[in-house]
Amino acid sequence: MPQKPNAVLTVEPNWSTFYSGEFVTFTCDRNEAEATDWEYRLNRDNEPYLSINPDKSITLEPLQHSGEFQCCGRRRSSNKTKCSNTVTVSVSNKVVVTRQPNSSHVFSGETITLTCGVQGGETTEWKCDWKRDGSLIHKTNSKDWTFIVSKARSRNYMCRCIKRDDWFSSTQWSEAVTLSVSGGVQERLNFC
Repeated sequence: MPQKPNAVLTVEPNWSTFYSGEFVTFTCDRNEAEATDWEYRLNRDNEPYLSINPDKSITLEPLQHSGEFQCCGRRRSSNKTKCSNTVTVSVSNKVVVTRQPNSSHVFSGETITLTCGVQGGETTEWKCDWKRDGSLIHKTNSKDWTFIVSKARSRNYMCRCIKRDDWFSSTQWSEAVTLSVSGGVQERLNFC
């Protein structure tokens, strides 16, 4: 018969998805009556991951990969082991849209490049999807999208990226970036 867990694992902040590199607090709430004779560690995907501080039972860790985490204890006197509940944590790369030229106000007819910057994935090759005003309108084979601005109006742009070698590894959508577009060359001269 499996041993009843003598610890409860919690994660703070209490989110299901984190961005790559964010710090997460794992707390192993142990049965203090047994804690003195037990050593605890944090497992990820059933493999030893980190030792747990015997006093505070807390581990701070900048996450890089998704996984299933458990707090597991081993009794020093008998090598008996017990594990806590399993906590599933998903890690996503944060994406931020930047623009070149770096101005929120552009003119019709100008060429602009939007870049989907993937934080924590700078050395990875990405394919990216682009939304304009909530509708998917373009796909690129890189993080950059260069186009000529045409209509004089404000529009919101968002992106997400997928690893070229792993179609199941997608980032979340970025926050929207607004481009305000004015008329063409004559208005640019008046504006200047």
